[in-house]
Amino acid sequence: VGSGRSDVLLCGNPRVLDPVCQALLDRQVQVWQLYERFAVWAWLRWRRFGVGQLWCDLIPADADSPPTPHRPTETHSRLFSANLLRGKNAQKVDGDLQRAVDRLLPCGIGRLEWEGVDLAPAAQWWVNRRLLSARCRYRQWIIAVEGHLARLQPRAVILDEDATPFARVVAAAARAQGITCWVVQHGAPYIRFGFAPLEADAICVWDQPSFRQLVRWGVPAERIRITGSPWQEKLCAEVQRLKARTARTGKERDGFRSGVAAKEKPFQVLLLTTKPPRDHRPDAVCFH
Repeated sequence: VGSGRSDVLLCGNPRVLDPVCQALLDRQVQVWQLYERFAVWAWLRWRRFGVGQLWCDLIPADADSPPTPHRPTETHSRLFSANLLRGKNAQKVDGDLQRAVDRLLPCGIGRLEWEGVDLAPAAQWWVNRRLLSARCRYRQWIIAVEGHLARLQPRAVILDEDATPFARVVAAAARAQGITCWVVQHGAPYIRFGFAPLEADAICVWDQPSFRQLVRWGVPAERIRITGSPWQEKLCAEVQRLKARTARTGKERDGFRSGVAAKEKPFQVLLLTTKPPRDHRPDAVCFH
């Protein structure tokens, strides 16, 4: 990392980004982590290495004073409130976002009948509550992320994906402040969601098959970097080792069976990896 901006901000799943964090620390780069809420385990794991943590359930109090690794951020003692919505910082994001949501409020739902009962009033109440909640949450994220980036001024932002709302806020705020934003491949590209379209400046992928799949989905080839993945390479090496051992033990066993061609019956494994669905991301992303 050259002169000027030397900090790197990581935002995403620790399973994906922890190896990146360690690699950056090995290169004497100051690393920060950004979360929606304070992440206790991440803080306990990385604080001794000087990794700072920023979070967005509180609003930065002062955008002029840069944070330090040992004191990540000064925040208001109270949570995001209606008074802050009327503040100076909130005015920046009070335009298009508010108008887009206000055009939907109140959300009118026609008759929604089930077994002779009209569920429209209950559904309309629930939808309006969700829209109001989303507006406040997204405003809070935008204000907090913009404040953190303005104070920290990192050289780069690295995400594990750029498809969910919080990640999109981070990518958009970084682009608005001229900060390069990268995505690290977080799983096998089985579905488009989480990979395409690409909101960040570039994506680092595992291998050529991942590269070709993203190109098929419309991601420009010049925005894809094949960097490999230590975790994936370790997994592939382990799979090859197990295959070699299985083949070797199979030959030995067949030799003791007097030439009888005995093969193990193949077996199947059903892996259940689903999680409760959430409003802001489809359940299919959990299969990654």
